[in-house]
Amino acid sequence: MKKILVAVLLTLFAAYAAYAEESHSDSLSGLTTVRAVIDLNQGKANLLDLRLVAIRKTIENLKSEGVKPLFIVIIRGDASAFMTESDKYISSMDTGLKKIMHKRINELRDMGVRFQQCGLSLAYMKIDSANIISGVEIVKNGYISLAAYQNKGYALLPMD
Repeated sequence: MKKILVAVLLTLFAAYAAYAEESHSDSLSGLTTVRAVIDLNQGKANLLDLRLVAIRKTIENLKSEGVKPLFIVIIRGDASAFMTESDKYISSMDTGLKKIMHKRINELRDMGVRFQQCGLSLAYMKIDSANIISGVEIVKNGYISLAAYQNKGYALLPMD
């Protein structure tokens, strides 16, 4: 019994040691800020929600390393349907998850994340810009924003 307990404790210690050593000290060395523009275009509700969770986790990880995140999310393509007040652009099965995503977006905005909705996508999908949730800025063309922010030194984080 004592040998089993020792083996379990050693295994747990090794797992904790491996976890505790995880950091980004090399990649973040000398940085006080990380600027990123995120291309968010996932049209499947569950996957889009996972992307929002990943953005939040990334912000939390950066902050825990003492680095200030400056993130801008460009919403385009099928993800645009989930940025609306109305549910007419999505499946009725996705309405509950859409409400959760709106809460996540508000939380991310409170954390300093900027959201920009591609007007080009709205036009293609025939979504009225007046239907976009508050706090999401509409830009004429999301591709221009993605390119321009990269030219300003923001790293591109493609989400698909």
